[in-house]
Amino acid sequence: MDIKISKIMLVDDNPDDRLTVMRCFLRLDEHIQFIEVDNAEDALQQLSDPSIDCVLLDYHLPGMTGVEFLDELFRSIEKKDWSSRQLVVMSTGQGNEKVAVTSIKAGAYDYVTKGVGAAYCQSLQSTILRAVREYRSTMAHLRERDQLQSQVHEAQKYQAIGRLAGGIAHEFNNMLQPIVGCSEMILKRLPPDDLSREGLELIFRAGHRSAKLVRQILDFSRKSFDEDRRPMNFYACLEEVMRLIKTNISSNIDMMLYLGDQGDGLVVADETRMNQVVMNLCNNAIAAMTPDGGALGLCLRGVDLDDAKAKELGLPCGEYLRLNVVDEGCGMDAQTQENIFDPFFTTKPVGEGTGMGLAVVHGIISGHGGVVVVESAPNVGSTFTVYLPRFIAEKDSAEVQDQVSSPKKCVLP
Repeated sequence: MDIKISKIMLVDDNPDDRLTVMRCFLRLDEHIQFIEVDNAEDALQQLSDPSIDCVLLDYHLPGMTGVEFLDELFRSIEKKDWSSRQLVVMSTGQGNEKVAVTSIKAGAYDYVTKGVGAAYCQSLQSTILRAVREYRSTMAHLRERDQLQSQVHEAQKYQAIGRLAGGIAHEFNNMLQPIVGCSEMILKRLPPDDLSREGLELIFRAGHRSAKLVRQILDFSRKSFDEDRRPMNFYACLEEVMRLIKTNISSNIDMMLYLGDQGDGLVVADETRMNQVVMNLCNNAIAAMTPDGGALGLCLRGVDLDDAKAKELGLPCGEYLRLNVVDEGCGMDAQTQENIFDPFFTTKPVGEGTGMGLAVVHGIISGHGGVVVVESAPNVGSTFTVYLPRFIAEKDSAEVQDQVSSPKKCVLP
């Protein structure tokens, strides 16, 4: 048998017909499991089992025909999605072409006529195996199509938001320059005891905070070009940021750092931007664990993405550096996860967050040819995973070795 079948549901009120089918398939594989159902109502209830490979449905059932069964089945599927659709093959004792056509139109994948002997068994095996093979291929193509459509939708959404945000940020930056510049010039001219200094200092500080927010918006929109990209060792960058964070977190938060081979840690990136990525992800994790505390884990290692995994992530296959940031915080539901990388989206109370931290992470990583994904569930915690293309340097390249930050031993205070 060139295709593996693990479970078949037999919907037939005739036990002899069910026994014939089971004997036929057990000759192919003695490990195949069967679910025997003699009525439509019980069958509809048990079809939620995702491990069922095929449903062999009798055309004549007590109180319901096979076509009526299919109508009821596919009405319930429409309320869910196409991925919950089951493969159904109709079976009947009548070799009637009209019945076959009606069954296919109702949603059956194929049609077999009941019989006895080796010829019937061979025909049944061939029909079921072909149907399962074609069905699995179709479902795989549909999943790939949906995944590609989702990736295109996400790319278009962030492109549109980034274009809008970038345009607004540039205009806002132009208005901030005279506010910050003029307030600074006036402050330099005023004597220290001048009563107007306090108000001007407020204006000056607010202008600088606004300029920082503009820079974050530009990072998200990928319109900030003053980057110094060069081969760098991400391990050294991570350890440096970890030391800074360790001195400022609550005592009820435990930090754990797991590092792979430091020789795998070369990426072409702006070191300041990478510091910002790690800092934002850690601050987000710490905020999720406040005030209850918990464990914050960071794991960094080199990985080789095959075609399947790379396609899932929307990246070219090849060698990447993977950073996992794992927390034991409050977690997020699916709806929140869909919006966390949008600028100004935040779940924090008013005044406690700008909603730009994860948007900036998304913009920086995307701008460096990588991707960031999240896995989370309420009351479970969250895992943010960053993939960045690794830089593969030649062993004897003295120029590269001079440019790359030397790895440091990880000693957290």
